[in-house]
Amino acid sequence: MANTKITTNVIADGAITSAKLDTNITISGNITGTLATAAQPNITSVGTLSALTVDDITINGSTISDAGDLTLDVGGDINLDADGADINLKDAGTAMGRLGLENGDLNIASSQQDYDIKFKGNDGGSIITALTFDMSDAGTAIFNNNLVIPASIYHTGDTNTFFGFQSADTFTVNTAGSERMRIDSSGNVGIGIASPTEMLHINKTSGTGSFIRFQDTGGSGVYIDGRAEVMEMYTNSSEKMRIQSDGKVGIGTSSPQTSTKGLHVVHDATEGTPSFPSGEVIIAQRNFNSSQGCHIGIIGGSAGDSAINFGDKDNSDAGIIRYHHNGDFLGFTTNTTEHWKMLANGSFQPTQQHTKDIGGVNAEVRNIYAQGLYVGGSGSANKLDDYEEGTWTPVLTTTGGSTATHSDQVGQYTKIGNMVHVHGTIRTSSGADASGTTIISGLPFTSLNSGGMRNVGSMGAMNGCGTAAENLRLVCDPNKTFIYVIKQTGQSYNHYAGMNTAVDIYGFSLVYSSV
Repeated sequence: MANTKITTNVIADGAITSAKLDTNITISGNITGTLATAAQPNITSVGTLSALTVDDITINGSTISDAGDLTLDVGGDINLDADGADINLKDAGTAMGRLGLENGDLNIASSQQDYDIKFKGNDGGSIITALTFDMSDAGTAIFNNNLVIPASIYHTGDTNTFFGFQSADTFTVNTAGSERMRIDSSGNVGIGIASPTEMLHINKTSGTGSFIRFQDTGGSGVYIDGRAEVMEMYTNSSEKMRIQSDGKVGIGTSSPQTSTKGLHVVHDATEGTPSFPSGEVIIAQRNFNSSQGCHIGIIGGSAGDSAINFGDKDNSDAGIIRYHHNGDFLGFTTNTTEHWKMLANGSFQPTQQHTKDIGGVNAEVRNIYAQGLYVGGSGSANKLDDYEEGTWTPVLTTTGGSTATHSDQVGQYTKIGNMVHVHGTIRTSSGADASGTTIISGLPFTSLNSGGMRNVGSMGAMNGCGTAAENLRLVCDPNKTFIYVIKQTGQSYNHYAGMNTAVDIYGFSLVYSSV
């Protein structure tokens, strides 16, 4: 070594335990041991440096340390060359992922079980996860927003089955190399046709009939078929109904005999089908044999009846809805007897007076809405034209306007026709002893103004009133909205009730006639 100054510490056996170098050292052999201090000059190795422990290394102003970040700022490329084929990514010694080559492919792998692989970016200043591969779900790809493709999505290993966007505003589905369905820009759906003209347009390009099939686990299903401008419906593998191009509808027949747009229903025609004058709008046919009947009567003579019969094998007219043209009323028959009728003016009446009920035990009707109800006769005196029930607020006061201070005011009423029943409870904390004529005001209806007719009621249980309940009476005079509270003494009475200032009237009751 030349032009070098070395300061050393020597122990008894002559070994150098430490040395301070003022300049560079060039070594042509090997150095073993540990450089114990960080502030050392440069070391240029031309041999083998078998072990070197360094706390910090500064390269061109960037420091590699065991704490903080590492910044590599170079003028060219940064190359990672791993002859072992993998570049491993670790966190505190734990493998998190790796980059590597496998059979000529570049692999990006997550090393931890069920750890997702995410691609993130900056969207308008916000960090977003653009794409996630869910490793706990076999690598399911989850996109944060739209997936934009130029044309179609194919199934693996099946290049002629795909769906996609063959043109702007159009969605198509192809199987076996042919287009099967499309939704065009107007929202029309075409199956078997590339130019649908309706919201759903089905076209069969070969064979006859375009079928729609509805099926569950219970059988062969139900079919709807369009064939040569005829609509057919199938159940249990056979045609049950059709609509022809002229509008005729056949149920149970493939040759409806009605007029145009008519309905021909056939239960069974084994006995034969007659010739029709082509004026029927509805034909109901049930003639398996000569004893079978089929009744739908609509048009009848002006002096006769028109009926719809309900029957069975034992009785063909056990139940009938019958229109009596001669009397212009509709009759209702059950068990071969006509019980009710609806008159020409809409009135509903029993055929025999005092013999029919509406409703019954465990068969009550829900509500009856009426302007009036005649009970026991048909005169005005028999008419019940009003029923009402509700609440009102009784006020203990005087005719002079001195009102007590109330703590409870509860009142209820029931009105049937012009008869009104009121009852309630009053409690006061003061003012019940005001001088003058004592009254309970606030009646829900004005009393009937009829001569000298007066209505009398009673007081119930009382507490702390100063006057016994049996000495108090309630009187309602004609054309009033209040009740007098009078004190009865022998055969005389006083309009001043003489109660204490605070009273508890637990109940009172009065029936009067209203206007």
